[in-house]
Amino acid sequence: MPVGVAPGGGLSAAGTTLRKRRGPMTEQPDQQVYLAATVTPDLIARGLSAAGMVKAAAAAIGGKGGGRADMAQGGGTGPERIGAAVEAAREYIRATIDGGGNA
Repeated sequence: MPVGVAPGGGLSAAGTTLRKRRGPMTEQPDQQVYLAATVTPDLIARGLSAAGMVKAAAAAIGGKGGGRADMAQGGGTGPERIGAAVEAAREYIRATIDGGGNA
């Protein structure tokens, strides 16, 4: 879900505010792409990790990321690939939840 927030700590604050949305968020100022994801405790218990989600999405934009199971951040370049980053995060979620493991 692309969002327009200020660079830096903006995604972290947005992640806290939008925790109930469950999923990846992106922003793209100055040709940089910043990613953040939050995961609720019930989904963590099912094996989902915000860090895994962000790592998958960041790889799709030539970047990297990490964090904790409940909240993670990352980034890279290639704003034209944001759609691929979101799809990579979705695929991570499907593989983890449907596959029953930590993809």
